[in-house]
Amino acid sequence: MIKFGYSYWGFCEALEDSEITNTPDGGRYVRPILVRRLQDNNVKVIALQQRREKKPFKDLDFDLGFPDLDILFIEWRWPTYKNYVMHENFDPARYESDLQRQFELIQHYYSLHTTIIIFDTDLKVTEDIMSIWPNIVWMEPTILPTHPFKKSLLYWSDYVSFYDVRIPEGLYAYIGSNYERYEAFERYYVDVAQRLNGERIRIDVWGNWLTPSIERQEQEENMVRYSKNVTFHSRNTMQEGMQVLNSAICTTHIGKDIYSKYGLITPRFFEALAANTIGFVPQEFYAKIPLTMSPQYLFEAIIKCADMNLLKRKATINAQRFMLKELYPQTDVNWVVNKLLKIGGVI
Repeated sequence: MIKFGYSYWGFCEALEDSEITNTPDGGRYVRPILVRRLQDNNVKVIALQQRREKKPFKDLDFDLGFPDLDILFIEWRWPTYKNYVMHENFDPARYESDLQRQFELIQHYYSLHTTIIIFDTDLKVTEDIMSIWPNIVWMEPTILPTHPFKKSLLYWSDYVSFYDVRIPEGLYAYIGSNYERYEAFERYYVDVAQRLNGERIRIDVWGNWLTPSIERQEQEENMVRYSKNVTFHSRNTMQEGMQVLNSAICTTHIGKDIYSKYGLITPRFFEALAANTIGFVPQEFYAKIPLTMSPQYLFEAIIKCADMNLLKRKATINAQRFMLKELYPQTDVNWVVNKLLKIGGVI
């Protein structure tokens, strides 16, 4: 049996087992889909970071040692004030072990010439880092890689829906935290909020927007402005977030400017489809994506979506799902599993 080591700092759990809210984890949707499909292909998946799930994913093993592996797949972790003791704002009381464990894994398996694939989920890996380990396969979830040494590996989905399409409530929603998203948030949420309120449409946001941080000292001032027409909530569980999306008129997939520049299709795209809601894509996004939207026409588009009957709503969401799969077949989890196993030389 092929042995696939998976280093991630977050959660891999079934939707119904999602109970933990205090996490910025953006990979909750994609991880169980990947693990399940690897298992379907007779691959033993071993999680190599500290277990954080209350209930482990079915047949997913955990090992804090160095088990025999055919492939090591790492979701890249970078230095923060929680995991890097040399950080100027390091807080011992909030120490997290992900960074130290990551480098222990790289050092061990690199010395054994094990195939190592590093997935640079937040585009943090620099050429200096890559030059330290030239035999590692460096990948990132962008359509246009940010560096010649990196290969494209888009986020994935099984394109299975969690819920049926429904007539939405009067809600324009955003599920996601505030990490370098102020400008996009203002363009696609704040600027349209007052007009939507006038149409009895709420703008509700779930994430870390209400949580102070030494890394976001400007947040409090911005929140005073934003809160005039936008309602903010604390983080919710994965299941709660999907239920919110299912009840919403639509959402807009805002992200960091660098995501748009290089075409990083985040898991939020697939979450909206799984929740069967309409997801707009900012016009500045690098590549052709269904339902691209400009701030200029956003208000009219939201009103149009709110007025759709059930049949039209189903057709719109199904068309978006179909077009995304057609344009980017490499987002299918079967394609991703095949790619990873080929890189590992096991098929």
